[in-house]
Amino acid sequence: MDAIIRPKSPPPADDRLTETDYPVKRGLSLDTLRKHGAYYDPDWKHPKATAGVPGTPRLIIPVQGGNLLARDTRAVIPPEQEQYVKSKVKVNPDAGWTFNSEVLSTTKKGIIIAVEGEIDAMSIEEAGGTAVGLGSINFANDFLDQLKVTPPYVPIVVAYDNEADPEKAERINKAAAKLAEDIRGLGFAATAIDPKLLVGNCKDANEALVKDREALRKAVGRLTEQYSRPLTEEEQEILENSAYSALRSIVHNIKHGVKPTCLTTGFPVLDRQLGGGLFPGMYVFGANSSMGKTTLVMQIADHVVRIGTDVLVFSLEMTREELTAKTLSRMTAVSAMVQGLVPREMASTAREIMDGYDFNSFVEKKRELIREAVRDYVPYSKKTIIYQCGRSFSAKDIYDKVEWYIKATGRKPLVIVDYMQILKSLSERMTDKQAADATVKELCNLRRDFSLPVIAISSFSRSGYEEPAKMSSYKESGGIEYSADYLIALQLEGVGTSGFDASASKKAVPRKLELVILKQRMGEVGEPIKLSYYSAYNLFIGDM
Repeated sequence: MDAIIRPKSPPPADDRLTETDYPVKRGLSLDTLRKHGAYYDPDWKHPKATAGVPGTPRLIIPVQGGNLLARDTRAVIPPEQEQYVKSKVKVNPDAGWTFNSEVLSTTKKGIIIAVEGEIDAMSIEEAGGTAVGLGSINFANDFLDQLKVTPPYVPIVVAYDNEADPEKAERINKAAAKLAEDIRGLGFAATAIDPKLLVGNCKDANEALVKDREALRKAVGRLTEQYSRPLTEEEQEILENSAYSALRSIVHNIKHGVKPTCLTTGFPVLDRQLGGGLFPGMYVFGANSSMGKTTLVMQIADHVVRIGTDVLVFSLEMTREELTAKTLSRMTAVSAMVQGLVPREMASTAREIMDGYDFNSFVEKKRELIREAVRDYVPYSKKTIIYQCGRSFSAKDIYDKVEWYIKATGRKPLVIVDYMQILKSLSERMTDKQAADATVKELCNLRRDFSLPVIAISSFSRSGYEEPAKMSSYKESGGIEYSADYLIALQLEGVGTSGFDASASKKAVPRKLELVILKQRMGEVGEPIKLSYYSAYNLFIGDM
């Protein structure tokens, strides 16, 4: 499949199309040629040509995976060279010959006309239609293979050349009928037509375009009206909700090299275990009290905003000033470490930063680090939106606010909820567990409806610090355990091992912690990720 759908090679920076009148003679606009990556080479030589063979002027039309058609543009071709007028170059042995196959996945109305040649396909496009070029009737099987990985939405109308010789015409028409039958055998609508319905008395679509562009345009319109059939509402609903629709999306992404939206976290080992970083999904970070779960998530948020993505924080406990002060504190510690300074002497705590009264009592270097942090954070702070939510704020309120933000800015943010259990219940009649389940489902709707990552911070049940984290550690874990895409726990390093001392571990500087992925819907859970936590300065440092 990969070979069949590999994209075309890009044209050279200078396509030189204005150096030849060949496009004008063939009725093709420069816009159409450039759309398909075509270019002109005035002295083209076949890669397998022997030494001393002179070059010839050619219109180069990319097909698939680097394969191309080199069309001789000379008005007069020497008889001994006529067999080389249309030279096909197989650069990639795994790629196919179907020209303009992209339309199979993008055309959702009308029809797609399957013709023999690349220039014929572009001629139909000039006349307002949509077409693919097989390259030759001998490449029908190649086209069928393409349909298997790029299933079409609309009917295929096969219109091979209009041959004047009766025997040749009969052979061509049988080949067209066979291709249409084979397409129907794959489960797609297809019809082979009398080529005169498209090109009249002309041989092919390009000849018809040059002779009478308007007549070709009308013929394309008639065929579209006759053979296209809009889906009923019932058929459309079934199609949109079928695995077939998802298959098309997957194939399109592979074909065009589409990279899924993924936000790195600033912790390389975590990114690797998550398959690259934060994809659209529901991430629940959990830990016992004072483990630094809010600090860790906000450090990730600071990284995300620096790589260009907005962050929406819904804080139900801490104020906007407190969260901002924690960021500045972390930045002073990082700067101190980079400059070889001792953090406990030159970095500032969040409390020190918030207490402006003490600023002038600091040594100059400490004040300088604060000033640098403020200056550096200014542009990123404008993309870090922190909503101070009262206890009356619910998951539905968060959904509505995120929807509003996306419409207002046109940007999809990373959404952070701190923390989940104190969001208002969606109904006063719900038990705590029912309320937690409803909250999780509403937050999951964010990632489903807007395709973005949501990080929800969760408290743990009173399991203490002596036991390793597990799925049931999450408070009211039922809905969290089943609905979340990712469950990530923060715990003391070595917890659960013989001789472990939780009290001593909590007092250590830096505090040695582990980040454990307990659930990952699209991957493996992996090994614990080692983190060093400088709690006084709100800084986590992880392995590379």
